[in-house]
Amino acid sequence: MSSVIGVDIGGTQMRAARFNSGLEMIERASRPTLGEQGVDSIVARLIELIEQVAPEDPSELAGIGVGAPGPLDPDAGIIRTPPNIPFHHTPLVDILHDALHVPVLLDNDANLAALAEHRLGAGQGTQNMVYLTLSTGLGSGLILNGELYRGRGQAGEAGFTIIAADHPASGPEQHGYAEFVASGTAIARRATEAVQAGKQTTLAELDTITGEDVANAAEAGDPVAQTIIRETGRYAGILIASLSMLLQPDCFVLGGSVTQIGDRLFEPMHEALREFAIDPVFYEGIDIRQAALGDDVGLYGAAALALGYGG
Repeated sequence: MSSVIGVDIGGTQMRAARFNSGLEMIERASRPTLGEQGVDSIVARLIELIEQVAPEDPSELAGIGVGAPGPLDPDAGIIRTPPNIPFHHTPLVDILHDALHVPVLLDNDANLAALAEHRLGAGQGTQNMVYLTLSTGLGSGLILNGELYRGRGQAGEAGFTIIAADHPASGPEQHGYAEFVASGTAIARRATEAVQAGKQTTLAELDTITGEDVANAAEAGDPVAQTIIRETGRYAGILIASLSMLLQPDCFVLGGSVTQIGDRLFEPMHEALREFAIDPVFYEGIDIRQAALGDDVGLYGAAALALGYGG
C-alpha cells in the first residue's frame, strides 16, 4: 500500500511521520533540531529521522512533504534564511531526493499548517482563513477563496510584518517585526532583559528562561511575567488587526505553544484588535479560533502536500 512521509522542521525539534493515502498516521518519530551544530549535522540527522519512519519496502513510499520555517523557495526547493535555524540558501529538496530517491516537496511550515487546519481542523468550512502560529517564531499561512495562497512563492510571512518599529530593543536586524515581539522567543528574551535590568521577579532564580517559564510565572502571580504576557498578546492583536483590515477573512486560526497561555494572552489580543481596527466591520463577526490539530498540524500538512493537496 502506498504511503507518504510528512516532515516538520522546527526551531527546537524535527519530526517525521508516515501516512497512508487517507491521511491516517501510521508511524512517527522525532529528534532535536540542535541548530547550534550547523546545517550539515541537521541534514544528516533529518535523513536518519526520515529513514526511521520509512516503509521497509522503498517502492511503497510515494513521496515526502517537508515543512520548514520561511523564507524559502518552494519551487526551487531551497530554504533561504530562517531566523531560528542556520539554513542559508540550502537546497534541501535536492539533498533529500539524492539521499532517499523519492519525490520531495517543500513549503513553508505555516502554509502547511494552514492547509491542514483548513482541510481537517478548525478552519473546515471556511473560504478565507488566516492561520497564525505563535511558537519559537511567528509564522502564518493564508487560505483565500478556499485555496492555499502563495503569491509568487513566499506570501504569508506575517511574522515579518512591521508592527513595532519603535520598540526600544528593536535593532536594525529586526525592524520591529511581529516575530520579534510576539513569539515564544520574544517572551523569553524580554524576561531575560527584565532580570538583567534588575527587576524584581521570580524568574531571576532561573539560569535560563524559556517562554514556558514566563507563562508559569505569570500564572503564579509574578507581575513582571504578567506584563510580558500582556504585551505579547497586545502585539499579536495589532498584527491580527492589520491582517483583518487587509484580508477580512472568515476566521483566524491560532496555533503554537504560545497560544496555550490562554486568557492572559487572548484578552489583550482582543482588546488590541478592537483598538487598532479602523471600523467594527474588521473585528465584529471575525472568529478567532484555537487550532484543532495541536502539535501534529505540521505533520498532517506536510503529508497533505506530498499527496498533492497543496495546489
